[in-house]
Amino acid sequence: MRASLSYFIVCLSLILGNFQVQASDYSSGINGLDSLLPSVFLIGENEGQFEELNLDYQVMLLSACENNMDVAYDKWLGLLMQMESFAEVNKFDLKGLKCWLNIFWEKDGSIKHIAYYLKPNSKNVDLRYLTTFFEEFMKTYTFPLVSDTRYSHYGSASFPTFQRREKVVPVPNPTGLVKDGKNVSPNKY
Repeated sequence: MRASLSYFIVCLSLILGNFQVQASDYSSGINGLDSLLPSVFLIGENEGQFEELNLDYQVMLLSACENNMDVAYDKWLGLLMQMESFAEVNKFDLKGLKCWLNIFWEKDGSIKHIAYYLKPNSKNVDLRYLTTFFEEFMKTYTFPLVSDTRYSHYGSASFPTFQRREKVVPVPNPTGLVKDGKNVSPNKY
């Protein structure tokens, strides 16, 4: 009887100890994920950790940019252009690559994780090399946005990138409108 009781206590302590480890891993949030989740991975892999990562990085890039769409878009486009420059310097051909990117930033703008998935119309790329490219890029790049919280963005990327055209603000003509090289009265339109 004493042996059975000892066996029961040992088993119970192992089970409870296991629950404590699992609970502490779960409650540690992103800290527990850091050891489990690779810095770069395909969307669809590591699904459980990916879902937790999305919960830990709930603030979106647009919110971190104070809901200014132009600022958020310019920063996203700037990141893609920096990726393209990094690829050129390192002789990695991104031309024709089309993918979905989910990027997770720390408060200081450093990239913590990149999740990606190639679009069906993307050029064929060896995913091992692309993963290595993203890993090397994130070691050298800091996003130009410091925030009071971690943030993320899920977006599309196509290479080569094309810079957005500047908004053209019409300059008023003090002598009236010009049509076919001649000044005309604004009332004639």
